[in-house]
Amino acid sequence: MMTATLRNWGGSVALPIPKTLLSLAHLEVGNEVTLELRDGQIIIAASHPKFTLKQLMQEHKALALPRDAAWLDFDKLPSERV
Repeated sequence: MMTATLRNWGGSVALPIPKTLLSLAHLEVGNEVTLELRDGQIIIAASHPKFTLKQLMQEHKALALPRDAAWLDFDKLPSERV
């Protein structure tokens, strides 16, 4: 178990986190984290990044995946046949 001392930092309180612990948590300086109070304990967790649709589409296009058109030749289901 590691310990740290809470420190004043402007109008807030800072908690220095040892680099070893950050590394084990796959966190680094500048990452956004969430804070939660659960059963009297403060839980610090990595925030999930939020992406815009535009960012997701750019990333998808950059993958240059081959077009999968096989599903276009799939027979209609009986309920779809008229």
